[in-house]
Amino acid sequence: MSALRRQRPQQPLALEARVSDPDPDALTVTIDDFDGDVLARHAWEVASWPRTPGAVPARGDRCLVVMSEIGRPWVVSGEWTGEPEPVVPRDWRSPEFVAGWTNHAAADPRFVAGYAQDLSGFTMLRGIVSRATDEWVADTPMLVLPRGFRPSTRRMFITFGYAGAVPVRMRVDALPDGEVRFINAGAAWARTVTNLVGLDGISYWAED
Repeated sequence: MSALRRQRPQQPLALEARVSDPDPDALTVTIDDFDGDVLARHAWEVASWPRTPGAVPARGDRCLVVMSEIGRPWVVSGEWTGEPEPVVPRDWRSPEFVAGWTNHAAADPRFVAGYAQDLSGFTMLRGIVSRATDEWVADTPMLVLPRGFRPSTRRMFITFGYAGAVPVRMRVDALPDGEVRFINAGAAWARTVTNLVGLDGISYWAED
């Protein structure tokens, strides 16, 4: 975005602004005057701003904001020039398994289930889990994550695994109470002890 232009849509208004305080937990902006209206003001605390792994807001960065009904701007785009903190996973932890789910028995340590959180606050899952049963029941909890690693709302993911010997796509949900649930495996239902669910690629912003 090389240039930000003021716009006058019917509702809401899109306005140019600059970052006045780049604190990611309380980001504030200064909004430029709009056609002579007295909107210029320091320390408008933003309701949300786009988080990207490539950069973070720095003081003076230009951005485009939309005023919310409660009088807080939402940053819809920006020219972020700040350097982000390195995204380095912390120590991987072993999850608390429930409802008969467990680690997939494999010698390769890359298959061991675990969870971690990077420095930007994203929870990540990895590994392969299985459930030793002759009937694979849909919508069952697999593991429970502690506080600090949970999403604020239900998050849904498509992952891959095996229904018996058949590779299939599967749905896995992460819930605000810490449960990570196996939801379904499409039309593939296997009555076998070799049902596997992959957790790699599941990642979300942790808010609880």
